[in-house]
Amino acid sequence: MSEAGIIVADDAYLRGLREVCDRNGALLFFDEVQTGYGRTGTFLAQEHSGVVPDACSLAKGIAAGFPMGAVAVREDLAGALPPGSHASTFGGNPVACAAALAVLDAMDDESMIENAAVRGAYLAARLAALAADPEIPALEARGKGLLRGLVLPDHLDPASVLDELRERGVLLSRVGGQVLRFSPALNITLKELADGLDVVERTLRAALRR
Repeated sequence: MSEAGIIVADDAYLRGLREVCDRNGALLFFDEVQTGYGRTGTFLAQEHSGVVPDACSLAKGIAAGFPMGAVAVREDLAGALPPGSHASTFGGNPVACAAALAVLDAMDDESMIENAAVRGAYLAARLAALAADPEIPALEARGKGLLRGLVLPDHLDPASVLDELRERGVLLSRVGGQVLRFSPALNITLKELADGLDVVERTLRAALRR
């Protein structure tokens, strides 16, 4: 749950959802609009749990920023929406589809997905160290791959922290009230990530002294 503050669903919880849906004849729908291709270290975030949904929404990253959205469904459900049964005010077009195909081609060698997993592990370790440091005003680090959150205490204004980071060349966002969201490019280098995290650490240390 990205906008809620990078809250990662427990695998057992997701398996429980699958069991409840199967038992009651309900469909299980996953929203992977923000997790996107490769960001969590696997092609789709659902792969971490092994739970296969009946349908999955996709957008944003699937066309590298070009406006595009899609819904993937299980093969046995594909006939539920035959051509012409569902209209759209902003449907697919040749340019968007070409961009989406180019992204899939770029993902074929899996190097960016592997990079997200490896750099994500480094990001996780650095953020966990910040959360464990008594001289850093951070309460918790969470997330998967290159989608991470750092929870700040209530007395610290995230907006002021984001302003200072922006002035120093690091762009983050705020979600879930007190959470700084880290979602760097999937092809980010170790040096770029390390340099950015050094800026974050210095900024948070300075915030504690004020």
